[in-house]
Amino acid sequence: MTRHDVLAGFRQVRALPIAERIGHRVCGVALWPTVQRGDVP
Repeated sequence: MTRHDVLAGFRQVRALPIAERIGHRVCGVALWPTVQRGDVP
């Protein structure tokens, strides 16, 4: 990301309850906001 002048913000993490499947009851989601700097080639 650094080579392409893309800045990453602070990670946002959420946990969502899901229907129980083979012992799994929670789904985790993580997103990083990004910003493109400079000219896009």
